[in-house]
Amino acid sequence: MAEYQKKRAAAEAEAAEIVAAAKREADALAEEAKQKTADYVARRTLMSEQKIKQAEAEAVAAVRSAAVDLAVAAAEKLIAAKTDASLSNALFNDAVGEVKSRLN
Repeated sequence: MAEYQKKRAAAEAEAAEIVAAAKREADALAEEAKQKTADYVARRTLMSEQKIKQAEAEAVAAVRSAAVDLAVAAAEKLIAAKTDASLSNALFNDAVGEVKSRLN
């Protein structure tokens, strides 16, 4: 009977050690999974922020380009409205003269 109780106590101690080791391993795996999840979220957040910044920069560039196009079109209309045939010919002749002087 004493031997039985001794074996039983040893088996219980071994079982307790197995349970404790399993709990430690489960805790370590849970911590590792938590860290990997945090790293993944941080990487995805950084990528999203970079995409947002890139989209903002592209939007600003598109607005600037549209503003320049609009300003050029408005300037063309104003110049066309204010120039008559004689001024237009004079501007053309001046431009041709400037091209000739740069070529020589």
